Amino acid sequence: MKKILLLFFILVNALNGISQDNYDYHDPRWSADGSLILFYSNRDGNFNVYLSNARGKDIQQITSDSTYEGMPAWSPNKHLISFASNKNGNFDIYTFNLKTEETINLTNSEEFEGTHRWSPDGSKIAFERKKNKTTDIYIMNNDGSNVMRLTDNTANDFSPVWSPDGTYIYYQSSESGTYQIHKIKLDGSNKAKLTSGDSHNLLGSISKNGKDIFLISYQTEKPQICILNEETGNITSLTNTVQNKIRAEISPNGKTILYNHIEMKDDKPVFKIYQLNLDSTSINKLIE
Repeated sequence: MKKILLLFFILVNALNGISQDNYDYHDPRWSADGSLILFYSNRDGNFNVYLSNARGKDIQQITSDSTYEGMPAWSPNKHLISFASNKNGNFDIYTFNLKTEETINLTNSEEFEGTHRWSPDGSKIAFERKKNKTTDIYIMNNDGSNVMRLTDNTANDFSPVWSPDGTYIYYQSSESGTYQIHKIKLDGSNKAKLTSGDSHNLLGSISKNGKDIFLISYQTEKPQICILNEETGNITSLTNTVQNKIRAEISPNGKTILYNHIEMKDDKPVFKIYQLNLDSTSINKLIE
């Protein structure tokens, strides 16, 4: 638990923008065709959403609000993205049309809504909502209507990810005392716990064929990027490095993982975006 608390402390510090001389780059997300990457950064002062090509070049600033705008997600429609912002005083989920530049508040609630993902067909969005000090998974239509609570317990459930066929939501939960990966059907049935143990296993993303889950595992001294075969339950480490890590975003072609590499500079955490090539196992800094 100490490790996960340290990770949350680092995230809170990054949220407050404490490292202005060493810019942070968070939450890399592939577009559906793998040609573009969304992320958010404080490189221009406030946290805003940015876009780059698949090589981390040609960076474009997408949002430019004076508040916090981050935790972006792609819709299957390449021209529509979403993000979380506290521009109304609390965190809501917004959509942004890259063509028209129209912004729409989807949730417009008094609660905290953060990390979210679009369904494979683009009709729904799964998201986390913190209410009464507990975070649960919710689903809504892509216009913000028909909000449905999917999980409901005293634990914290967050970071939802859709199965490729759109029938399950994968998420991480603290209900067993450590953070583990679970899945549940859209009607709340067939709930299953996929990882266990005294060490945290943090959900990243799912392969296009739905068989493999990419995660950050704390089974060793330092967190490593791992792959979980859901059929066998076997977890295999893909990295063996000493740096702290978070996220594990597999590319649509299944060849590259984007992740956040956390560096310490002047005793301050700095988030950078790295990529792991699964063919060669080479690692390099993508965006800095």
